[in-house]
Amino acid sequence: MIDGGDSGSEGEEVLEVDWVSLETNLSAETLESLRQHLQHQDGATVAAPSSAEERAAEAEPVSAADGSSRSGGGSTSPTRNAGLVALPASNLVYKAKEYWDSRFSEEESYDWLASYADIAEHLHEAVPRDARVLVVGCGNSGLSADMYDDGYRRVDMVSTDFSAVVIDKMRAKHLAARPGLRWEKMDMLALAAEDASFDAVVDKAAMDALMVDKGDPWSPDRATIEQSHRMCAEVSRVLVSGGVFVQLSFEQVHFRRKFLLGEHPAAAGLLDARRQGEDEGHSNDGEGGGPYGWDLQVHDIQREGGCFGQFLYLLRKR
Repeated sequence: MIDGGDSGSEGEEVLEVDWVSLETNLSAETLESLRQHLQHQDGATVAAPSSAEERAAEAEPVSAADGSSRSGGGSTSPTRNAGLVALPASNLVYKAKEYWDSRFSEEESYDWLASYADIAEHLHEAVPRDARVLVVGCGNSGLSADMYDDGYRRVDMVSTDFSAVVIDKMRAKHLAARPGLRWEKMDMLALAAEDASFDAVVDKAAMDALMVDKGDPWSPDRATIEQSHRMCAEVSRVLVSGGVFVQLSFEQVHFRRKFLLGEHPAAAGLLDARRQGEDEGHSNDGEGGGPYGWDLQVHDIQREGGCFGQFLYLLRKR
């Protein structure tokens, strides 16, 4: 994630940072603070994320004399950001369908957070291979294909995203080799699925995209709480009793559990009378089920070379 790069002026070491690995984890302010912290700690200049203009120049094809093309700047060697996804000007764009349509139209594959190998053992324990699986916010990740290749091959394995662009691309990409995968355009806040129709729902960083404008993590804004509630309520609705919601996220447990268990005070007014009645007398301490009727288990996922924690949340519906 952070490598020693070329020497700067007067022999000064320049640290190259894979900012893309951090883009969904941290705000712009925190990213800049991290850059300054690293510079202070390591006594070296830390290369900051490129500006939008610099990224565009680096990515723009330039015709060569022989008719071939190369990256902007005339160099055939990789630039500092070669192969990396450009940081958007604001994290707020991660909630915009237009951003994802544009990105997916050009990007073939990108996996957020841990790899399938990092979570496979826990997934095997939580989800049997004959389970009916729904993947929400699938994007162009390799997760669905990895699960399929690992034996999750029921016809009812459905991968969804609110971007028709990526759904069409993923369907075309995997149709021949993985006919058991279904790809459907669907909003995870309003799932077009029958009640109790899936044994497992899998989310890899999809809820994270809802959190980009939550404000103070200790007291998030009501809009974010409402959206997380809608997502959890929908996931719970389509899960069978005994089914499991699997979520991989970078967000620490003491923040995320409040969303997953409906513990924010503002969430109380969002719960319908039926769910309140079902959960009367139960607490959200991992034994009661909470407003969504599930119990929480958390695994800390360790990645080789990673410096930020990632967490696998398993929520078993009662």
